[in-house]
Amino acid sequence: MFKKYAGSLSFFMRFIDMAVMAFSGLIAFWIRFGQASISSYYLNAFLIAALLTALIFPRFDIYSSHRLENLLSILRRVILAAITVMLSLLLVSVIVKTTIIFSRAWMLTWTITAIISLCALRLITYLILRWLRRYGLNQKHIVIIGAGQMAEHLIMRLQQDAWAGFNIKCCLVDETSLESRSDIQGTPIKTMPKNLDAFIQTETIDEVWIALPLKNDDKIQAILDALRHNTVNIRLIPELNYAKLLNHSIINLWGISIINLRTSMMTGADYLLKWIEDKIFSAGIIILISPLLFIIALAIKFTSKGPILFKQKRHGWDGRIFTMYKFRTMKLHQEQIGQVTQATKHDSRLTSIGAFLRRTSLDELPQFLNVLKGDMSVVGPRPHAVVHNEQYKELILGYMQRHRMKPGLTGWAQVNGYRGETDTLDKMEKRVEYDLYYIENWSLWLDIKIIFMTLWKGFVNQNAY
Repeated sequence: MFKKYAGSLSFFMRFIDMAVMAFSGLIAFWIRFGQASISSYYLNAFLIAALLTALIFPRFDIYSSHRLENLLSILRRVILAAITVMLSLLLVSVIVKTTIIFSRAWMLTWTITAIISLCALRLITYLILRWLRRYGLNQKHIVIIGAGQMAEHLIMRLQQDAWAGFNIKCCLVDETSLESRSDIQGTPIKTMPKNLDAFIQTETIDEVWIALPLKNDDKIQAILDALRHNTVNIRLIPELNYAKLLNHSIINLWGISIINLRTSMMTGADYLLKWIEDKIFSAGIIILISPLLFIIALAIKFTSKGPILFKQKRHGWDGRIFTMYKFRTMKLHQEQIGQVTQATKHDSRLTSIGAFLRRTSLDELPQFLNVLKGDMSVVGPRPHAVVHNEQYKELILGYMQRHRMKPGLTGWAQVNGYRGETDTLDKMEKRVEYDLYYIENWSLWLDIKIIFMTLWKGFVNQNAY
């Protein structure tokens, strides 16, 4: 349960830090002046400090997972971040010419109070998480592929540092490498399952650590191929303690180099930024277009039998299935089990108003509700029907990596001409290519660019039907 809400804990810690920073200023005010009456200048300073905390703290990697990091390293970053916030506040005060109003002793007291409070908060959180992990809670379940010296060293260190919260379920080896021993210090050694993907899902594994020599690149590639439909984190742990690679994500655990081959893209400050973008934009749009939504709903209800909304299961972030909403544009009909027929030009199944809604993309408007719920994003790879995913993931390399980010109402592929029916494999391959480019190069400015390109090209599109 704790692991399930780990991301939420990191998210709420941001707001706690903002509150602690502002409240520290209030405490410092009482310490310095000993009175309850506070002028608006000081109240504005508290608010600005809280906003600066939200902007600056993620830049110091405050909210990432610190399972294997020592406490002093964590506190050092917190102290540097707090000092940066206070210096930034001082700079803002200079710009708006309010420094003469504020007491320097108060600013210094505020800085010290904030540092003590934030460090105390981190210490308490650190100790609680260590205690939970030591007793088997908030665990990351790991499978190590390989049973050599590197795997043995990892298991030994993880057993010594149980507080880190890594639970090694087993070591997997192929039959030719199966050793006479059945375990490594209590961790079972098992034969590599024929269906590795199913094994990972059945055993609820969070991460796969590949502890094989780099010369076994064929085996490493085979593992990646076997897990191409799975969104589990995969890490390579080679004998690479002397090397420094460029443009690769490498972390260091106990002096062991670990290369991140495939991990989640949206973390930390990026996740928060996109979350804010989605919530503000979708809420604003829903309020703005609510009269239009009502008119379309009435038109659908009075022109054809059936529900107003069309609901369909789609794959979302990390491959999780969600229900996507659209305005219903087709007459009621029954699809064969396991089949979803894409809409085509002059499709006979379309209702009288349905063709117009599709051509103008107005049928997509209810998906702002999906964004508000958190299932989708304003910008991202368009979600495909589950049946189509099952079909194309076998045909297109890296297809399921589109789900490393929340699906969107519009995307980089769509504004570059790849929307509507994908009646050939080439079209779908190009769409996936654009989607993966977007994921690898995401930024707030790219999202803004895509939104403006969507508006500039207009709602009417020749490929929308």
